[in-house]
Amino acid sequence: MKRNYSKLILDIAMLIVLLLSFRHNSISQSFHEIAGFALMGGVLLHLMLNRKQIAGVSRRFFRQKLPVKTRIGCIVNVLLLCCFIAVGISGAMISKVVFSLNGGAIWKTVHYFASALLLILLGIHLGLHLSFFANTVGRHIKLPRAAARALCIVLTLGIFAWGCRSIVSTSFVQWLSMPFAASETGSAG
Repeated sequence: MKRNYSKLILDIAMLIVLLLSFRHNSISQSFHEIAGFALMGGVLLHLMLNRKQIAGVSRRFFRQKLPVKTRIGCIVNVLLLCCFIAVGISGAMISKVVFSLNGGAIWKTVHYFASALLLILLGIHLGLHLSFFANTVGRHIKLPRAAARALCIVLTLGIFAWGCRSIVSTSFVQWLSMPFAASETGSAG
């Protein structure tokens, strides 16, 4: 029970850091980079805390019947991890504050594309784990199950609204199309 509470606190902290660092100029470039690398550490901790579940699902993924939701969750999680790795590596390559590696335009394309895809996958991941959040919040805040579920739905809708606002106020769609636009430009010459 205490472990679930720790997981929930970590997940909420990572979500807040992600939302605050999504745009490199929302607070500052320094915050964006440092928080981004801290978030990578949070992801590693998240994976370590969930290692038994990850191992169990991974062992059964190809051998046994798994619920569709579990299979989808596993695929989303692998893609999410790939996006986090791509964001971390590309972030280091284009860093202006922490590393100053001057990685070039291709790394910026990778960073923006992987970041946008990461947000979509994270939304799906959160949706698949809504019952975990509702149950954990209900046990620790001493709310009736229906109230805890309602609170989680309101929070989820708030995060969804923030995401929609971010899509409209940023170049999110452009970020998703960057690799394809780059390949079209490259093949035209």
